[in-house]
Amino acid sequence: MHDHDALTVQYPEHLEAEIIPKILSHLRTPIALKHGRELIVPFGCKTGWNKGEWSKDNPDGPKTYDQS
Repeated sequence: MHDHDALTVQYPEHLEAEIIPKILSHLRTPIALKHGRELIVPFGCKTGWNKGEWSKDNPDGPKTYDQS
């Protein structure tokens, strides 16, 4: 689902380590500029069970995805 400047996707939680890196690799799209330069628009990734900000009161809210 498109959310203004974000995407929301659902997937089986046990496949997260497989799915998220695939999504991230497809988002990285180099754009050729003049004089041999290249632009890559930066982006981040958060995962969670709801769309509220993560906090002690909302431990299921999105947190930055750790690829390690």
